[in-house]
Amino acid sequence: MNQSIINKIGEISTIKDIEKKLNIKRVTAINYVHLLRKNGLIKTWYKRDKSRLYIIKKLAKPIIGNESFYDIINKYSPMKLAFRSNYRVIGRKIGVEEAIIRAIETKHPKVILASLALFNHLNDWPLLLKLSKKYNVRRKVGALYELTKTFMRIRRIDKRTLKALLKAKNEPKFIVDNFKTKDFKDIEKKWNIFLPFNKVDILEYEQWW
Repeated sequence: MNQSIINKIGEISTIKDIEKKLNIKRVTAINYVHLLRKNGLIKTWYKRDKSRLYIIKKLAKPIIGNESFYDIINKYSPMKLAFRSNYRVIGRKIGVEEAIIRAIETKHPKVILASLALFNHLNDWPLLLKLSKKYNVRRKVGALYELTKTFMRIRRIDKRTLKALLKAKNEPKFIVDNFKTKDFKDIEKKWNIFLPFNKVDILEYEQWW
């Protein structure tokens, strides 16, 4: 049964209502009710006179597109993000590497903090480097990687990628505008980037594990 028929029936109906709305015989209306029940789309309520009232659910809309970077973060991170469920990627798939870059691009502290778990699921360092060059966030990626190492066991970065990340020039220093760390000055100095997190943020993150 398609959604157009369900829409014609309405959310609350009796057998007589279904007969009238669809211009069908009683036996056909009863068959529709059985079909809806079989698909878990109907509930039966009894009125005081014991006549039946049917509560009809709408069909769930099909999910269009592929996982967004929010979906990927929520898949791997203990810190979950709330976002629009219809935020999808059309025409292609993105991986962990792009999800890290997209998270940085949001400039949102919670999104970036939640995305740190993705460093433990990287499979393609060259792709991460390529994307970080494209979006001019190489030093940010490197600084966040080293920050993540301070509280989480993650996959070791290859030396070639590390060297290339450090070579970046003319990159804006703030990961999040006007946010600076009080506790990770050594990482900031090495990467010439201002980290938006302090130890208290990391402690909050660890509570999700």
